[in-house]
Amino acid sequence: MKSFLKYVAGQFGHPSGVGGTIIHYIMNKQNVQQYDAVRDNLHIRPTDIILDIGFGNGYLIKKLLEQNPLKVYGIEVSQDMLNKVSRKLKHMISIGKLDLCLSAIEKLPYNDTFFDKICTVNTLYFWDDMESGFAEIKRTLKPGGIFTNVFYSKDILDKMHHTQYEYSKYSVTQIVKMTENSGLKINQVIEMQKDVSYCIIAKKTAGPKPLTGMTNEELWRLFPIILSEHQEYWKNDFQQEKKLLNEKIGYSSIERISHIGSTAIPGLLAKPTIDILLEIKRGTELNKLIEAMESCGYIYSPQPCKPEPYMMFMKGYTPAGFQPPVFHVHIRYSGNWDEVYFRDYLLEHPETAKEYGQLKLKLKEQFEHDRNGYTEAKTEFIQRITNLAKECL
Repeated sequence: MKSFLKYVAGQFGHPSGVGGTIIHYIMNKQNVQQYDAVRDNLHIRPTDIILDIGFGNGYLIKKLLEQNPLKVYGIEVSQDMLNKVSRKLKHMISIGKLDLCLSAIEKLPYNDTFFDKICTVNTLYFWDDMESGFAEIKRTLKPGGIFTNVFYSKDILDKMHHTQYEYSKYSVTQIVKMTENSGLKINQVIEMQKDVSYCIIAKKTAGPKPLTGMTNEELWRLFPIILSEHQEYWKNDFQQEKKLLNEKIGYSSIERISHIGSTAIPGLLAKPTIDILLEIKRGTELNKLIEAMESCGYIYSPQPCKPEPYMMFMKGYTPAGFQPPVFHVHIRYSGNWDEVYFRDYLLEHPETAKEYGQLKLKLKEQFEHDRNGYTEAKTEFIQRITNLAKECL
């Protein structure tokens, strides 16, 4: 009797031969409600690419194809089932509507963000590694994609003799927790039969919009004007970044690296952004410079209205907001630049620096979410003080 129960359990997990055919016939009769739950809750659209995990004898795949999605994929651990379903649905394969392969859930042979919908019915008891299985589902789902997972409760499985072999049984609470731990968001838990079978519908939430896809208004909301009291560690942040830039770009290409902007002025209110003036030698290969800066984590920002070589780089900006320390590196050829005159004058005239801080505090209230407006409103003061600095030479 024990060997027979082991055989039955093995056929549920890895069907083959006559035994597998019989088992799947029984399953198709028992699981009609479960298959319908998958079909009804996937809300299939003509553009959907769908994966069926553990397709068995192809009963659910046929139901999915009837909804006319763009394409259905299926994985199965049983070579026998793969062969049978491939023969049975060879026409759908030939016209490109169906693709089947031999694979375990723990290492899916598909690219990231490939599927719109993923579903499985009564397979999770046989996964070798639950954490890896859920991670693969999340990896291959598109943002906003749906995972539908149908299974029998641990309580009902415990009452079946054959499930003491081969099966890993989980409570609904455990499966919900494993789903959430993978990063998927539970949309709904449907109890199809009280204390018997369940359908969990989960969604892969869309990540933050990339910075390149944001409007100016969205960027200004994400990165508002923030003013901070002067911090002593800003000087150290500059020195460490200067060392990194020298190493990555090479001393032979650099004329001078200067700490400019308000964070270079002790006692001055400042946006917590380290502004750096990087003066390079003419003849520096600009493509290699861009590569070196990007290797340091910088975002390249062409500056056609600024002096040659029309470049700025930024670091510390992420789709989730600021990630300190934040740097702006202004690339120029060697010269006498206004930013240095302005910095030096404020260092020598604390009363002017205080006046500048008060102006910034006032403008922050007006332009907190308008960086262009904030910068333009400071221009007259900066230009006046810069001209004064040049006259003092």
